[in-house]
Amino acid sequence: QIRDKSMSTLISESSLSLDFGHQPLFKALSFTLSLGDRIGLVGHNGSGKSSLLALLSGRLSDHSGQLQRAQACRLEYVEQKLPPELMPLSARAILHQAMGAETPAWQVERLLDDLGFETVADTPADRLSGGYHNRLLLGRAIARDPNLLLLDEPSNHLDLPSILWLEDFLRRWRGGFILVSHDQSLLDRVSDKTWFLRDKGLVCIDLPFGPARQALTEADEAAKLRHGSEQKEIERLDASRKRVAEWGRAHDNEKLIRKARSMQKRVDRLKEEQTQLTQNSPWRLRLRGRAMEADFLMSFKGLEVRAAPSAPVLFRAEDFWVKPGDRIALLGENGSGKS
Repeated sequence: QIRDKSMSTLISESSLSLDFGHQPLFKALSFTLSLGDRIGLVGHNGSGKSSLLALLSGRLSDHSGQLQRAQACRLEYVEQKLPPELMPLSARAILHQAMGAETPAWQVERLLDDLGFETVADTPADRLSGGYHNRLLLGRAIARDPNLLLLDEPSNHLDLPSILWLEDFLRRWRGGFILVSHDQSLLDRVSDKTWFLRDKGLVCIDLPFGPARQALTEADEAAKLRHGSEQKEIERLDASRKRVAEWGRAHDNEKLIRKARSMQKRVDRLKEEQTQLTQNSPWRLRLRGRAMEADFLMSFKGLEVRAAPSAPVLFRAEDFWVKPGDRIALLGENGSGKS
C-alpha cells in the first residue's frame, strides 16, 4: 500500500536551534515526524532531550527555526509527576476528570482495567506507588485520544513488573511516540527508529537502539580513519608549503612565495572540509577529597516505612546495614514500599 507522506506528516522542523545561557544547546536540527513513528531519543545528560520534547509539545517556545505541526497532530506530553492537586483523588476520579465529566462510566472502567487498576481504583493517589503514578500519567494522556505521545524517561524508578507493563503498553499502543529512556532493553523492544542528540546536532537512524548504536559506532570508526588520512595529507602539504616559503624568502623568489601562498589556501580549505569527529559527552565529573573509612555507610534499626506520615506501616527494617562496596537490588511488588 502506498501512503501519501504529505498526509502522514505530523511535525516538521527546519533549522531548529535553542540557546542555553551563553551557548547553543543544539542548533540547526531538521527532521520530519510521521504518523506511527516509534522513536527512541537518546543522548548524554545535558544534550537537550527534555528541551526538545518541551519544544515539540509547545511548553517551550523560545527558539529559532521553523516548527510546523499538522492539523491532524494530536500530541500529548506525558508528565513525570502527578500534579499535587490530584494526589488526594482516587485513580477513578483522576481518569474521569481527564476524560471529561460527560464520559460514560463504562469507558472510565475500561481504561482503569487496561491500566491495571482493578484492585486500587478507589485508592487515593498519594497512597499509591510510583509505578501506579506512571500508569495514571499515561492514562491521563491517552484519555485525550492522542496519536503522538512524548514520554520523558517514563521507566525511571519503576520496578521490573512496572517496566514490563510499560513495555507491553507501548507495544500495543497504535499511535506514535518519542521515548526518552536510558533503558536500552526497553528502547530495543518498543522503538523502530532512533534519534541521537550529540555534538549539538541530531542523527536519525531508522533502526531500534541496539542496531542503530552499532551503525553509529561503525560510522564513527570510519570517520576516524578518514580524519586520520586527511590529517596526514594536511601535514604533508603544510610541510611542503613551509619548505617552498623558506626557499622563496632565501632566494628572494616571488614565484616560490606565491606558490607557498597558494599551498596555504589549499591547506586551509582541507582543514575546513576535514571530516568532523564526534565530541561525545562534553561533561566530565571529577570528585576530589579524602575517602572516609567506615565499616558501614548506613544502618537501619527499627525503621518504620510508610507511604506518607499518616499512612499505615508498610514494613519495618530491623538491624539492616549497607557496607562499602555493596551492590543492592531492591525488589518488591507495587505498593510494597520501595520508593
